[in-house]
Amino acid sequence: MIIKVIRGSSEYSLCRYVLDPKKQLPEKQAIALETDSAQPFLLCAGMPGKKAHDFARNLKTVAGLNQRVQKTVVHYSISLPKSDRERVSQKKMVAMTKSLLYQMGHARCPYFAVEHHDASQKHWHVVVSAVTYGGDWVDGRFDRYRLRAVEERLEQQFHLTPSGRRPVTDIKNLSAGEYRLKGSTGQVLPKEKLWTAIDACLGGDQSLARFILKLKARFPEISVKLRERNGRKVGISFGIDEKAFAGRHLGRAYSLNGLQQYHQIRYEPDSQPGILDEILSMDTKQCQQLYQQWRLLGQEKAEGQAPKQREL
Repeated sequence: MIIKVIRGSSEYSLCRYVLDPKKQLPEKQAIALETDSAQPFLLCAGMPGKKAHDFARNLKTVAGLNQRVQKTVVHYSISLPKSDRERVSQKKMVAMTKSLLYQMGHARCPYFAVEHHDASQKHWHVVVSAVTYGGDWVDGRFDRYRLRAVEERLEQQFHLTPSGRRPVTDIKNLSAGEYRLKGSTGQVLPKEKLWTAIDACLGGDQSLARFILKLKARFPEISVKLRERNGRKVGISFGIDEKAFAGRHLGRAYSLNGLQQYHQIRYEPDSQPGILDEILSMDTKQCQQLYQQWRLLGQEKAEGQAPKQREL
């Protein structure tokens, strides 16, 4: 079992995405069109409503009880491995949803849950208020870490296949808006393009200079920047399609520290000073020429010669 969580403030956009008829089986789509209602989609609901805007309006009303809360709505997505697909009924999905909400502090919040059928794995979505009927904020701090414990408890409670701890390198971060955009358009998002390119340049023991050179040479459409503090590189960001993302926003394993810790990227600031800045300033043609030199020399471990014929 994998549970993901995103907090946001756009109730209507989220409700419209989760209740999109395109995510349903054809027979349920037909019933929804006949009845002009989203009710046929619902697994369960803790508030009244017939359409997306009804649920959004109710969520907004409850959120108004606490004006200090900025991220007023919470979106949980729950997916199961193939081994659990057949043995988890809708009744069990409802019980798991209610247990999840109780454990995460939403026992007194309006919510609804809907199963989607647009992917190979069995999965469903839960939309719930971050404000209780009493006006209290449901604390969302460290919720991604708390969810790991909830996953384990639900797997034990409902006799599911243990998923174990996901490797940090498998965790990739999309925002709620990005999930909705991908769901509605099916397009490849900038973050997904970056993940594909970066992953293709990782592997094996290599220096940060070699990694950046390889990325710039093989994927000219991607830009790379390093953030500096007191003469030391402390952060990395990647850009594509006129959008830029700090490495940590792509996933913990894509930050500068994450690249070193999880992908064996070596950064030794006192060794060969200035080489990183030189590579960052090179244009595509220069990067490709130097990268090809390293490959031809059999020195792709970042131990080649720069255009100025100096050791890197």
